[in-house]
Amino acid sequence: MWGEFVQTFFIILGVFFLFELVLHHTVKNQIQDEELKIAQALEDTVVLCRVEQVDDVFYLYDSQSEQFIGQGHTVEDFWNISEQMQKFLMVVDGDKQAIDLLKDMQHARAPQES
Repeated sequence: MWGEFVQTFFIILGVFFLFELVLHHTVKNQIQDEELKIAQALEDTVVLCRVEQVDDVFYLYDSQSEQFIGQGHTVEDFWNISEQMQKFLMVVDGDKQAIDLLKDMQHARAPQES
């Protein structure tokens, strides 16, 4: 009788661990699928850009493909490019001075808090 109990215990324990392993694998795959969906959605809505400045003209390039995105003199020019592409432009790399100047232009454009 004691031997049957031990045998049943180990069978139940084995089934439990097998169930946990399958559940963990399934959840891990679902998480990876969700992460891929989020990454794809981000890629579909945001272009990560590198900025260069020559004189008073800013040039934007896709930071991953180095494809030319557009050029402009003001933040509004880049808003127009963003609307035409139907994607957000996010400057993540480039000439520090150009990035700082664009930030200053953006802050000057933003409504002031009361």
